[in-house]
Amino acid sequence: MVSLDLSDIISFMPFLATLNLSNLINFMLFLATLFIAVITFYSLKREHGATLFFEYNKRFADIRWQLPSDILSNCFDPNKLKDEDLMNYMRQYFILCSEEFYLKKRKRWIERKLWKEWERAIKYYMGKPAFRKAWREVRNENIYYKGFVPFMDTLAGIRETNTEDD
Repeated sequence: MVSLDLSDIISFMPFLATLNLSNLINFMLFLATLFIAVITFYSLKREHGATLFFEYNKRFADIRWQLPSDILSNCFDPNKLKDEDLMNYMRQYFILCSEEFYLKKRKRWIERKLWKEWERAIKYYMGKPAFRKAWREVRNENIYYKGFVPFMDTLAGIRETNTEDD
């Protein structure tokens, strides 16, 4: 059995004090590093969100500029949708919407407020006859992200959806 007397403990105390100070310094350095890592993470996340926002808005603007100026009119001539170039731009629009929908489903990839803005715009465009008609024509041409076809079908007023995509 080991026995310690008071003199042994007192002679050991400076080492304990140094050890505690060293531990305290290391802990403070750890906290500072953790704080910097968290700040860096959130800065990068915000930067990534801004990059996504600008990239998707640019893609949308590029598509929108290729569409006829009267496409949002309720009087838009649906025969114009027979133009293959126009339908290709409509396809690009729906693919872009599908990607935005996917980013929304991947929680934390985009902020909820950003998705709500994109969703509001998608609903606005799908409220126009030309977009509903175009969606009906191209909805089965591509493999869209899971859940997107029923989402768009609801907006387009299509009752029957592809059950594989539910």
